[in-house]
Amino acid sequence: MARPKKYRYLSPLLKKYFFKPRGLSLSELKIAELKGDELEAMRLCCLEDLMHESAAKRMRVSRRTLERILNSGQRKVTEALLEGRGINIVFPDYVSMGARKRR
Repeated sequence: MARPKKYRYLSPLLKKYFFKPRGLSLSELKIAELKGDELEAMRLCCLEDLMHESAAKRMRVSRRTLERILNSGQRKVTEALLEGRGINIVFPDYVSMGARKRR
């Protein structure tokens, strides 16, 4: 049995969006699901230029977990862009939006 996922803390700035390539109808479109924690990891590391250790602390996960999340998100976005897929941003129940509680 798989271990339950640890809560990941995300910025309240993140929103549910759907992106699609121009010229394709939704019926013929393949869709990649980008999870909120993957987007947050990319935001922290790519836009805020945080080191992996600092980004992991903000999300309250280990550095290694952050790296797995980041790699997964980057792979999904890259494949979607190269293969003309839509990108749907979703927020699973193991993410927490907003203010982080103290440990």
